[in-house]
Amino acid sequence: MRKEILETLSQIEAQHEVRILYAAESGSRAWGFPSPDSDYDVRFIYVNPLPWYLSVRTRRDTIDIMSPDGLFDGSGWELRKALQHIGKSNPSIAEWLFTGISYMGDERFLEEMRKVCRDFYDPIHAIYHYSSLARNFSGDLPTLKKFLYFLRALLCCRYIRDTDGGIPPVDFRELVRRTMDDEGIKEEIADILERKTGCCEKEMAAVPQGIMEWSQNLFAEFKPPIAGLQFTPRKSRDPDELDAILRKFTLISGTPRDFIARNECQRP
Repeated sequence: MRKEILETLSQIEAQHEVRILYAAESGSRAWGFPSPDSDYDVRFIYVNPLPWYLSVRTRRDTIDIMSPDGLFDGSGWELRKALQHIGKSNPSIAEWLFTGISYMGDERFLEEMRKVCRDFYDPIHAIYHYSSLARNFSGDLPTLKKFLYFLRALLCCRYIRDTDGGIPPVDFRELVRRTMDDEGIKEEIADILERKTGCCEKEMAAVPQGIMEWSQNLFAEFKPPIAGLQFTPRKSRDPDELDAILRKFTLISGTPRDFIARNECQRP
């Protein structure tokens, strides 16, 4: 499937006249608990040809594509949009940048994006983000998939709290290892993971009562409004860092090769 994904990303570049700087897996495959019928949630960051950035018009800054069979679910953000979300400490883009499953990317770009992501990461905002995700699943947990989404969000909250504002591991097993001491609960989670990866997305399966109660108690710790959380202040967040990345990689990569070829005669 990796070959097909790379071919699709190349087609996106040609069709939209963009250059993809980074592409990675998101969702259950990135977290480490896909089902046999899980799709591929590919997320990417791209730049447009330089004239795109020199227009007074508001232009579309996302690219979305779904394959006819539904197996490839792709969504891309233009670089400026991605940097704006980093500036707002959006935990979702942090997961894109720190996932262990990447498909293509400029190493210099990824290094600089990860740096500003750490610099701008707001742990209070992130905990509210993950606790809100947990709340969305808390009332109805009939499938193993929904339960693992619920549990993962809660363990992200715990990791952020216990590491003084660290960015949680994307891989769920690593997240469990770094947030859990209770061997009995860890064994139950491992059993649920094994069952989840062997059944279809919507298959109904009972979650053991013990771990369900344990997870609800953990949810109570992070259920908004969350009071009393304090973190070591981070260095001043400088928007110039984000602007520098935008300028650098727009100038380096903002004019795809095929775009240059078609417009070479127009250059001075």
